[in-house]
Amino acid sequence: MEKETNKIPEALVCYRIVEGCLKTWDIDANKPITVNLDGAHFTSGGDVVFKRYEEFYSDHKWERTKIGNRKWQGSFEKELDGTTYEIQVISNSKEPDIVMYKKNGPKVVIECKKGEQPHLKGNRELSLIRDAIGQLFLHQDFDDKNEHYIGLPKTDAYDRLVSEHCENQTLKNLNIRFLRVDDKCKLYSDG
Repeated sequence: MEKETNKIPEALVCYRIVEGCLKTWDIDANKPITVNLDGAHFTSGGDVVFKRYEEFYSDHKWERTKIGNRKWQGSFEKELDGTTYEIQVISNSKEPDIVMYKKNGPKVVIECKKGEQPHLKGNRELSLIRDAIGQLFLHQDFDDKNEHYIGLPKTDAYDRLVSEHCENQTLKNLNIRFLRVDDKCKLYSDG
């Protein structure tokens, strides 16, 4: 099983949110789940940011069905309660971090951010939340028919910020909500 450290990379947040959504929400298995990750999610300036993706795939029973252009990319299948879901891990800077569909419901668009426990140096969490809001607006998937989430790791700092901002009327009017995930892939939503 994956080992928890104080740094929670954005790629790991994305993977955990997909797992949490599959366990919690009624996701449409007839449409693939897209997870959009580029090279910076894994290495940055020669430093490894996240290297345990193969371990995550294995631990959570994601079976590779197609190899992508990079080691972490490709198509995967996961069976859960007799239903097979397709997960496509791609790299496209014009797309949101996660796109999935609820069964008989809306498209779900999630923009994720990294975190650190106890918190990021300089308390950068608020600027990361603002960045995620801006990224949601820039995607062609921003539509009032869709559900929009800011995906975050469940940390003390993000918990505090979400409690301060989840009642923000502008975010509510735009149908933007917060979705936090812990190291067991359990989801925490403000609505």
